[in-house]
Amino acid sequence: QARFRAIGLFAQDDISLLDDRLRLSLGGRLDGVHVENDEGYDLQYRIVNGIRDDAPANRQLRWPAEESDELSWSAHAGLLYRLTPDLALTGNVSRAFRAPALEERYQFIELGGATYVGDPDLASEKGSMFDLGARYYGEVFSVRLNAFLRSMQDLVVDGRVSDTLYRKDNVGEARIYGLEFSGEYNPMSPLTLFTSLAYVRGEDTGAGQDLPQMPPLRGRAGVRIAIAHAAEAELSATFAADQDAVAPGESRTPGYALYHLRVRSRPVRIAGLDARIVAGVENIFDRSWRRHLSTLRGLRITEPGRNMTLRLQLGW
Repeated sequence: QARFRAIGLFAQDDISLLDDRLRLSLGGRLDGVHVENDEGYDLQYRIVNGIRDDAPANRQLRWPAEESDELSWSAHAGLLYRLTPDLALTGNVSRAFRAPALEERYQFIELGGATYVGDPDLASEKGSMFDLGARYYGEVFSVRLNAFLRSMQDLVVDGRVSDTLYRKDNVGEARIYGLEFSGEYNPMSPLTLFTSLAYVRGEDTGAGQDLPQMPPLRGRAGVRIAIAHAAEAELSATFAADQDAVAPGESRTPGYALYHLRVRSRPVRIAGLDARIVAGVENIFDRSWRRHLSTLRGLRITEPGRNMTLRLQLGW
């Protein structure tokens, strides 16, 4: 049995300047974390012929009884500056920490494939984050763009011990950076074009290697159109590039493009409820594909193929 207790103090203030065209946000937090655990064995008990044995002879001690205390702090400063009523620039700087959860400290997963185990002595993740962005919300189109950089120490990852064993570990120094983009275009009232794109790159700067479990370049694009004020149809595509920037022992994942169709009716009032019918087809062309961040515990199988749905939604 393990216990995790945390207590924190924080302060924050928002300031408006230049006739509300400039907004500043400042804050800080101080946290104390206490973690303790009882002895943990790989075999808790055994029942033979209806008799329970709470101390089997061949069991092994996996986690000795321990406790630890940690004091951490975080702070942030952000701004939003409106150049025009429709266009704004954003920026954020922060220093933060994250204490490993109990699941990361005492994880033990063995489902026939690879085994994933935790580490009670994991250090808290610490990092400095920088974010710059621009937002434009107009009557015809809107755009949002953000670029970020995160410099981190003691990042918690699944360290590869062997082909079948992964143990939670702290990466000494890591850098994660990337960008996010989304936009919508409304050339006419019933028609909307939309797209989004996300790119993330992770590096273990201490070892000069790629970080594990980093998503590839991915995105979404589509068109949404109203049908005679009775329904709304959406045709979209989700896609991802090849993921070749992988950590040692991690498998490369090929890219894919999937197409989807969804039709959603306008709500109809029935017996005091709003009723709506939603029908759709995901992965229209039944393409075989694999998600790089799949959590199938070492089993290498493809994701679901074509999927057809029909739902009735009721609400107030």
